[in-house]
Amino acid sequence: MSDLQRKRRHDGNAGAPFVSALSLSNGSPELECQKLVPLPASKVHIIWSFSKDFGSSGLRLKTAIARFHQWGAPFIYPQAGPYVTVKLVKDAETLEEENEGLERLKQAGVMVSRLRGFGGWKGFSGNLNYYGWVRMTVAVLKDRLLDALNRIADIMKYEEKEGNHSVVTQDECD
Repeated sequence: MSDLQRKRRHDGNAGAPFVSALSLSNGSPELECQKLVPLPASKVHIIWSFSKDFGSSGLRLKTAIARFHQWGAPFIYPQAGPYVTVKLVKDAETLEEENEGLERLKQAGVMVSRLRGFGGWKGFSGNLNYYGWVRMTVAVLKDRLLDALNRIADIMKYEEKEGNHSVVTQDECD
């Protein structure tokens, strides 16, 4: 008997523990949620969001991607997870140029991880120049993300591209 089932016998309207579709019980293909006694539909509330699954915010991801579009910065649209792959050091053609750009970001207080450190990049990139590509997290407070994006724009000399007049504001991150 699960803790939830035990508790239900007392108050009938208990909160359920987090149940992931990927969680298995002791190597068994049976999902933990299949072990629970069914609840009446009126007492079941499903809350799902990108934020809860990956520790980041879908709106924060949208904010970063909107800014990359404004800058004309190439990026790889993320399928899942709290990271965006983007070429922040836009003119890097060599390791030295990439290092210089990453050092400028570091001096501005922005920490990112160079993409080459994560397996599979060369196979994925084909003939693309992979210098300057980084992995950037969006799993931070909205104010911190907006501040980091502004610092990146300043230090890397990114400007909004002609014809793209969408503006990212703090309200869009809420």
